[in-house]
Amino acid sequence: MATSDPALGAVIAVCIAGVCAWALRGPSQQERSALQALAFMQGIMWMHLCADEIVGVFQTVGRIAGVRESLLVGTVMAWGASTGDLAGMLAVARVGSTRMAVTASLVGPLC
Repeated sequence: MATSDPALGAVIAVCIAGVCAWALRGPSQQERSALQALAFMQGIMWMHLCADEIVGVFQTVGRIAGVRESLLVGTVMAWGASTGDLAGMLAVARVGSTRMAVTASLVGPLC
C-alpha cells in the first residue's frame, strides 16, 4: 500500500502558500519564475500521489480477487500504453472521419 511521505506534504503546503501569496498581489518576474517552478513540482507530486493510490487500489483488488501481481501489472501497463491511441482515435472520430478512426484502431497495434 502507499506510504505517507512528510516531505511530499511539505512541498504541497509550500506550493499552496506560494499561490495564495501571489493571489494577494501581482507577482514580479522573479516571483513568477519561482511560482512556475513550484507549480511544476506540485504537478509532479500530485501525479506521484495519484499513481501511489492507484497502485494501492489495484494491489488490494488483486489480493481480494486472488490475481497475481504480474498479471495486474501487465494489464495496467497495456491500459496506459493504449490511452494515447484512444485519445487520438476519439479526436479523429469527432471530426467526422469515423472510417479513419476504425482503421487506426485496427492498424495501430501493428506499428
